[in-house]
Amino acid sequence: MQRRVFLTALMALAAPASALAQAADAPIGRRRSSSGSPPPAPPAAQTETIMLRPIEPANALERAFMAAAQDETMRPAFRRALLDSQVAVATTGTGDNVRPLLVPLSGGVRAAAIFTSPQRIDAVMGENAPMLLMTGREALMRLRRQHIVINYRLMPMLTLDPDDVQHFLAITTEPSQ
Repeated sequence: MQRRVFLTALMALAAPASALAQAADAPIGRRRSSSGSPPPAPPAAQTETIMLRPIEPANALERAFMAAAQDETMRPAFRRALLDSQVAVATTGTGDNVRPLLVPLSGGVRAAAIFTSPQRIDAVMGENAPMLLMTGREALMRLRRQHIVINYRLMPMLTLDPDDVQHFLAITTEPSQ
């Protein structure tokens, strides 16, 4: 199970440089226009390919994430760091009962986006993108019934299906991990 959880992160590290060079610099995501309605979603052809932009780790969580993507023995430390660190969950707006923003992944899957910092969400979704700040544990518990992507469109990026999220939470709460 652990191998499957980090498969996306490892694949992201192996992405060819030519694919990284093609990454769009423009932010993506649904933003409210001055009329108050969200702009139309991009055409399906544009959402099928996800180009990844490498990050320079800027906090302890990102350093743990990078280490875990490169060294399997560092994954328990990353899981603990994720649960205890503050993360940013992309949302569809602000206010009470706000919903998580679902982003497109390959195969028609849509996933809730969690970022390792508010700066990372701003870099991908645009400045002042709507978000909720909470611990990683709170985010995973809140979103546990759906697919989740951590650091969407960044490298490393990690995707989790609902079973992986449950397994991830169970592993990271054991004292021996």
